[in-house]
Amino acid sequence: NNPVVRFVSGRTGKDVAATRVADGNWTVAALAKSMLEALPQKTQQKNEYLDLLVKQEVAFDRKKEAFFSMPCFWAGEVQFANVDGVVGTTAGWVGNHEVVRVTYDPNVVSYTELVREAMERNTHINIYYKDDAEQKAAQDVITERGALDVLVKELNEVFSPDGDSKHALRSTSLRFVPLTALQSTKANRCIAQGRMVDVVELLSPRQLVLFRAYTVQWMKKDISMVEMTEVPITEGWKITN
Repeated sequence: NNPVVRFVSGRTGKDVAATRVADGNWTVAALAKSMLEALPQKTQQKNEYLDLLVKQEVAFDRKKEAFFSMPCFWAGEVQFANVDGVVGTTAGWVGNHEVVRVTYDPNVVSYTELVREAMERNTHINIYYKDDAEQKAAQDVITERGALDVLVKELNEVFSPDGDSKHALRSTSLRFVPLTALQSTKANRCIAQGRMVDVVELLSPRQLVLFRAYTVQWMKKDISMVEMTEVPITEGWKITN
């Protein structure tokens, strides 16, 4: 017997859809995508957390990293969070420079497009390349834009994450809720822009329950909760449980 995942209507108790193992693809991304497809169209729009999960998991085996020194790495995280194909950001340091590490899906967004985004609002930046292809892409964009103040450097120092990455998110009780890297990246942008109402749309029902409960504890200055901002979500749920 082949394994089967059933999607059952809570209202009628009948199957909404079913998926069988045709190719052995029981990955998180495949199951989350099937869950989305089983939901009515209007309901799908209210389950953005599933869409974000699909995007992150699909990119897992092919994701790449890009490094940009910017005047403020917190602002850089917020900026890159709005780019389709970016699945995570981290504020940190290369030497004494504030740097944003951008994790991205190269099938959705190219390195060249990320370089353009980095230069969109910033002129005094450093672009750190890891290979000849990245160096050429960066130099081509600089030539294209005539951005003579932008420096292209080889990444020959270790990137050190900052202890206050996702600065806006850490200012709320959401810091104690297990999140995927893409969820925390998107939520950090929303909070930084004062769009707290949009954060709710990024959370699963279980995450939302925790967020509300932790908000109450946060207001009571309860210090027993565990910081989850940089903890992988699978490990976070183990700690929470």
